[in-house]
Amino acid sequence: MKAYYSRGFVFNRLERPLRAIEDFNQAILLDPDVAEAYLGRGESHAALNQIPQALENYGEAIRQDPGYARAYYSRGNAYASLGQAHRAIDDWENATQADNQLAPAFYRLGEAYRAAAHLRRALGSLNHALRLKPEDAAILASRGATYAQLGEFQSATADLDEAIRLDPKHAQTHNNRAYIALNLGQPQQAINILNTAIALDPIAGPAYTNQGFAHHRLGRCDEAVQDFDQAVESITQDFTTYRRWVLPTMAGSSIALPGKTSTGRSLLCRGLAGCTLCEGLPTLC
Repeated sequence: MKAYYSRGFVFNRLERPLRAIEDFNQAILLDPDVAEAYLGRGESHAALNQIPQALENYGEAIRQDPGYARAYYSRGNAYASLGQAHRAIDDWENATQADNQLAPAFYRLGEAYRAAAHLRRALGSLNHALRLKPEDAAILASRGATYAQLGEFQSATADLDEAIRLDPKHAQTHNNRAYIALNLGQPQQAINILNTAIALDPIAGPAYTNQGFAHHRLGRCDEAVQDFDQAVESITQDFTTYRRWVLPTMAGSSIALPGKTSTGRSLLCRGLAGCTLCEGLPTLC
């Protein structure tokens, strides 16, 4: 029986979920009370984007082993894929309580807290994740973005620079580093950084948005318009990707089309807490 579900996990790693399900089914047939087999079968269904079946199997794994951290973590991922953030957070919290060495659960929990604007709680989770995996670029980038949202730009810069050193091909990290340069009044440095972000991802809408702000700050209004045009095109082409890209300080993670509010601020950044990038835009040009 153990051989079946162990081989199933290997097939999952080989990205052969249908073959893995056959082994997990056989393991469960031989012994229906083995939590690992239900976890593995749940992960196979998740790989096939069969989320209801995945949730059913994760739930059974947890029923059989209420302290099964990995099952809580995987079920949290499944709920997150459905946009059910509160359920995902509950499961990731249970996972971290069951196993304080499970770095991916602390990372996902930190990301969820950050998206919900619980920034200090996000830092707590991300700090713990980094104690477990101190050279993980994704975790460093997430903590750097959290510091940036808090306006703690020195700490943010240190984390993002280290994340870029570890993974120089992650465009969003470069974009977030440019965001800091903009907030520190360094538009030319921001443009230099954004050149790299755009080279890595030529349809990166938020990078064009930030570059538009930078060009505007420098009085290069024609170039700013071109940048915002490109950002709008990216929104139109792939709104989901644009939302995922943006540093989530925007209220409710919502994006609006460019324009001006009654205060003259761009609708693209109206939710940025404490942001002053657009102050004076109507008169700068």
